[in-house]
Amino acid sequence: MEAKEVAFSLMVVSIGLSCFVWQTFQAAAMYMQSRKLIHFIVLFQAFLGIIVTFVTLLTPLTPVDCTFRLYFSIIGVNMADIILQSILLWKAYLGNNQSKIILIIGSMPLIGIVVFIGLNITVGRSNTFFQQGVCSTDYPIYIVIVKAALNFSSNAFLSACFLLVIYRHYRILGGSTPVFYTIDWYIASYLIIKQLKAGRRAKMTNEPTRPVEPAFAEDDDEEDMKVSHFEHESAYSVEAASIRMDDFKAPRPNSSAV
Repeated sequence: MEAKEVAFSLMVVSIGLSCFVWQTFQAAAMYMQSRKLIHFIVLFQAFLGIIVTFVTLLTPLTPVDCTFRLYFSIIGVNMADIILQSILLWKAYLGNNQSKIILIIGSMPLIGIVVFIGLNITVGRSNTFFQQGVCSTDYPIYIVIVKAALNFSSNAFLSACFLLVIYRHYRILGGSTPVFYTIDWYIASYLIIKQLKAGRRAKMTNEPTRPVEPAFAEDDDEEDMKVSHFEHESAYSVEAASIRMDDFKAPRPNSSAV
């Protein structure tokens, strides 16, 4: 392995470590709020990513057995793969009316990954050695092919399951599908306008003596976005989840103006 390849590998692993740290914090926050099993599973696989990448980055800094690093990486990476694919398979199972056929077929690639782990650390053991400050690994070609085949089959099957859900919704909704897309457009547009109006109203309240400027003034566009986003994000996050019919009524007169 050349020096440029070593530097590139360390750069990619460093970026991956920062991504796993961010994912761990996000997953931990979700788990602390809901205490759901699915959030704990996501938190576990993100934290596992931190450990695996950290061990890889330790190689240039401290003596680490390359064989240990290889086994640790094989087990950690494939365990995370099983976790993520299991989550997607469970979603596909629920989205297709809890079809047991989907659950059985989708479990086959997961069992294949378990077999692959044993194959990769025994019969198909890769050659690993310390070179230029990092552990280099030469994988047998059939190991790479088996791993690619497992990932492709699992991803293709899960993609087909989710496309089947979309097709079923299309069959159920029929010609009404564009209506629901239009409703989604309407809700998004309504919430944006509501945010901008609230930002402008709060801004005028804080500056009552400021003269009224012409509509669509370019100088106010950026300020409206800032005010509505930072000062009213929490106020309208609940409104985004459930739009009340009271919002469509005419505003009440301001008592202070009477």
